[in-house]
Amino acid sequence: MLVVDIEDLQISWYQLRYQPANGSGSYHYQDTTPHRKRESPLLPYRDCCPTRTTPSRLLHLARTINQIVDGGWSDWSPWSACNVTCGAGTQTRDRTCTNPAPANFGADCVGLGEETQPCDAGPCPVDGGWSDWGAWTGCSVTCGVGTETRERTCNNPAPANGGAGCVGLGEETQQCNAGPCPVDGGWSDWGAWSACSVTCGNGTETRERTCNNPAPANGGAGCVGETHDTRACNTGMFCSGNSGYTCTCI
Repeated sequence: MLVVDIEDLQISWYQLRYQPANGSGSYHYQDTTPHRKRESPLLPYRDCCPTRTTPSRLLHLARTINQIVDGGWSDWSPWSACNVTCGAGTQTRDRTCTNPAPANFGADCVGLGEETQPCDAGPCPVDGGWSDWGAWTGCSVTCGVGTETRERTCNNPAPANGGAGCVGLGEETQQCNAGPCPVDGGWSDWGAWSACSVTCGNGTETRERTCNNPAPANGGAGCVGETHDTRACNTGMFCSGNSGYTCTCI
């Protein structure tokens, strides 16, 4: 038995069936309430139907009373925005089976109501990343206390497409000690002159200095010059000797 929707005839849902009466074909409709049966308003159409009922013939009867409408697709909607803000993603569009909508046992639309395609939202921003620190440079001095530095670069990866730069410093500095510096020697002041080397007549007197101001250290150079200084002196006394001369004070 074929269930036919004849709602357009204001009868809601009924079961339509062929039921012979007195040798002639007659269509009746029966609602879901038991033992209620009356002659169908479809009776005037009995002449268009054979005396045997089949689903296809009942469908032909329904088509005769209310035209069967197969569903048709609406136009595709515009493509949606890409589902990502950058890089590769997808976008969709849809259509509805409303042009026209299926009616009176008409067929649904054939095909998909939604399509998807790849989309490219453009390159993504790339935030910069630091490389590893390089080696420390040599100390800035050859002896004593100085500084040394090391560097890193913002290329791991480099910022791209509006990405943020690296946060922090690209250079570090620290103190270094290159060891004690050489100290060149320096002279002290001259000492006092010594007494004259003779007690009469002409002689010499000397003075000294030392290489301790500062003393050479750590490979530094020694002092340049003499440690002793000499000059002539005269006691102011005549000398007397075996020659017969007598030294007297003048």
